[in-house]
Amino acid sequence: MFLRSRGRAAARARAAAERPGHWAALSDSVPSAGRKTTDLVRRALVDLDEDDRSLIVLKHIEGYTYDELAVALGIPRGTVMSRLYRVRKRMRARLEELDPSLRPSEISEPPEVGGGVEANGGREHTA
Repeated sequence: MFLRSRGRAAARARAAAERPGHWAALSDSVPSAGRKTTDLVRRALVDLDEDDRSLIVLKHIEGYTYDELAVALGIPRGTVMSRLYRVRKRMRARLEELDPSLRPSEISEPPEVGGGVEANGGREHTA
């Protein structure tokens, strides 16, 4: 089980790195406005404690589902969801501190991978 999930995590990381705008795929071709936002997000991530940063990275960069996070972290799904809510709130506040000129739409939550909570009446899509 562990080797299979490790293999899936590696495949997920490779696929994420190929997506446009992923931190591993960024180059000098990123427009300056996008680069500024990317730099701000990196700075805000660095300011989070390690557990919070890992949770955000696994969910929004690596693409883990709530259920996968729950299994990987050994905590209930509801705990994953509430921790993510609080971490996103802290990230948003930190981004506003770093650049007060950011509009709320520039720091809104990223779209969920695989349909997301909003698209499924409050429940995450599980395939």
